[in-house]
Amino acid sequence: MDIRLDAGIVPRPGDFAARVDAGRLVVAPQLAKFAQAHRLRTAEALAGYVVSFPTSLALHLGWQPNAVKVAAQLLQDQLIGSGFVQAKVFELPAIRSNALHAPSTPARRMG
Repeated sequence: MDIRLDAGIVPRPGDFAARVDAGRLVVAPQLAKFAQAHRLRTAEALAGYVVSFPTSLALHLGWQPNAVKVAAQLLQDQLIGSGFVQAKVFELPAIRSNALHAPSTPARRMG
């Protein structure tokens, strides 16, 4: 989903005040500038990034990281609720249990 900016949107801590309009995410200039600076070209990429790195956006907006986390969750819910983005886009891949419990390898001797 493309990102478009609307100079009339004013985000506040805990709410980006974004909206989905005609299949595009419409955001405040501050959020659009952040997305552009981090090469986040889609709504899905932006939402995923701010969930993963809330402090980065918090510094940009002058918010507390927890306020960004709340706003990011609202944004994800909004994108999913729009019907344009599927929930599975935001799911973390399952880690295979054998990757976590790999067999140990014997130590090698140098010499």
